[in-house]
Amino acid sequence: MLSLASFHLRNLYDTALDYLNSPRIPSADTTTRHESVPVTNNTPPTTTPLSILTPAHIHYAQLRERLDAARPSNPTHASGQTPTYMRRELDYTKTELARTKSDVAILEERCKVLEKTLKDTRDMLRTREVEVEKVKKERDRERALSQRRRSDSVPLYQSPQKPEAAQPIRSSFELRTNGSSNHLDGRPTTTKSLVGAGPLTPPSLPSAAPGATTTGPRSPTLPVSLSDEERARNRSHEAYMTRTDSWSGAQVLQTLHDINAEILQFAASATEVCSFDQSDSRMLSSSRSVQSMHDTSSRLGPNLARILSGRDHSQDPLLVQLALQGCVTMCIARSLSAFCLGFPAESDNILSQIYARMSLAEPQPTSSKWRALTHRNIHALYPTLDDYATHKLAESIIRWAADIFLISGCTSFLDMYSSSLSSSPPKLSSSPNSRSLASKPSYASFASSAASFSTTASTNTNSTNAVTYMRDTLRSHFGDQIRRLARSATRLAMTLREEILSTSFDVVAVDHTQPFDSTVMVDMFKEYTPIREEGSVANGQDTTSSVLATTELGVRCTTRMGTKERVGLDEDITIERRLLLKPKVVLGSILEVLDR
Repeated sequence: MLSLASFHLRNLYDTALDYLNSPRIPSADTTTRHESVPVTNNTPPTTTPLSILTPAHIHYAQLRERLDAARPSNPTHASGQTPTYMRRELDYTKTELARTKSDVAILEERCKVLEKTLKDTRDMLRTREVEVEKVKKERDRERALSQRRRSDSVPLYQSPQKPEAAQPIRSSFELRTNGSSNHLDGRPTTTKSLVGAGPLTPPSLPSAAPGATTTGPRSPTLPVSLSDEERARNRSHEAYMTRTDSWSGAQVLQTLHDINAEILQFAASATEVCSFDQSDSRMLSSSRSVQSMHDTSSRLGPNLARILSGRDHSQDPLLVQLALQGCVTMCIARSLSAFCLGFPAESDNILSQIYARMSLAEPQPTSSKWRALTHRNIHALYPTLDDYATHKLAESIIRWAADIFLISGCTSFLDMYSSSLSSSPPKLSSSPNSRSLASKPSYASFASSAASFSTTASTNTNSTNAVTYMRDTLRSHFGDQIRRLARSATRLAMTLREEILSTSFDVVAVDHTQPFDSTVMVDMFKEYTPIREEGSVANGQDTTSSVLATTELGVRCTTRMGTKERVGLDEDITIERRLLLKPKVVLGSILEVLDR
């Protein structure tokens, strides 16, 4: 009884299991809902006794096997969710995020640059609009004055009682021309004869009879003449208000760098071929040495002159080279500070004062245009002024360099001069340039004479002739180089005065009386100078920080901001000064570097 019940229960269990595992036809909504979910059938197949298998069971089993074989498997779905795969995806996402952040930073920088450019452009447009408004106001004012003059002149030449004898209104130019022509014969012209006269006509056209009167209206003559005057006035305003520059700031800086390089090359080459002996008696007993010492002290300062005359430069002539750079730099800076290079000093001072006052009282384009026109017309009146300025600057450089060689104890020039006296004494009446090329020393003799000292030379050598010979030797050996340097400085002066109108560039050199300031100058030997501790300055003076000489020129840009035409006593103006290139200087601490 129990076995029969167990058999029926087992049969019921198998039948229910087959029903649940039998394939069903999916509906539309279930197919859509479950098509993305993979279905895996891990249930082991049940064993059914063969005695109870019906054809329906066999058919269902075959269909189930066929469906299992046709159902696609997705093994990558489970493998794609592994920790290694997720870690790789996370690293890739982090890399993309970092790259995106860097791109955002670059775009932010570009945005800032564009905003700054936009701001500058807006300021420029605002300034231009103010200038245009000022020109418009001036034009309206002139138009109102012209209309007022026309209304005032109508009753004089147009009588309401006699309209047939009315005189046409004429322009100011026609009235001046007519008045001057009527006074040629010495008889003044009355108003009656002026009314009866016909209008001015060219000589090729027949003029109207003296008694003829004009019948047509002549009112268009005045507007035409006024429009011509307005156009001429506007052209004049545009000429003064333009800010077009032929040179940029980068070109000015490059030219100044080239001049500094030429100065360094000249100083190095001139010092290299010289020999020095500070104990030479000819240096101490010469009255010309005293004068050279005084001149050098006034040019470069007493500190540098005392160092040059008191130290021995036979082993290391670096101080002589720096002094040469300083003297050439200061000579060029003083020349470029003039309003017109080569112009007489008194007239140049007057022009400089006028320009200084105008640069404060007038807008920047107006003062710059006046400076350019004045400078250009001065050179038009004096065509050879450039050549004269170049020659004068070159001679000044030679004279200053000869004084430095003399007080530094340079024996090369004196040895050559003594040997020339012992061989063939020159005629004192002859000019320095009248000697033949054979008498001029060559580079080989100039360098070889540094090792020889003539003991048979006379101690009573004329110091003036010796200095003159020294200058002639410098001129013969380095004349081309010095003239090229002076010509570059002259061209730079003309460019700064005539080709740049939007601002004013000034060449800067530090005077020996100015204290050292790292914000406006650069120490040439800063990396070799030890850092001084606080409290090491004695009596409030630090001789090691004093400026000895300027070795490289700097440049400063000065611009007047605003568009006011006149400045009163109670009005403020804004002057923008920017140091584009700091000058390089040599301090007293260079002695500590050389004494190590």
